[in-house]
Amino acid sequence: MDSLAALDRLVDTLDLDQPWPGEAAEGQRGRAGSARVVALPDRWLDSRELDAEQAASVAQAELSVSGG
Repeated sequence: MDSLAALDRLVDTLDLDQPWPGEAAEGQRGRAGSARVVALPDRWLDSRELDAEQAASVAQAELSVSGG
């Protein structure tokens, strides 16, 4: 959306008489199984400071074109 007005126009097109989807919209969302194991990068908890290599790696990961 490039503006709130554009969002308002889109919302105005919604059919407000649409029934609630019922069972399809009920139930658990997100992870339904066991807790996920957290995996931190090597030596992540050793320091609160990033060295130049780590900072560059984080900067690269934050680019919108990096794929994550």
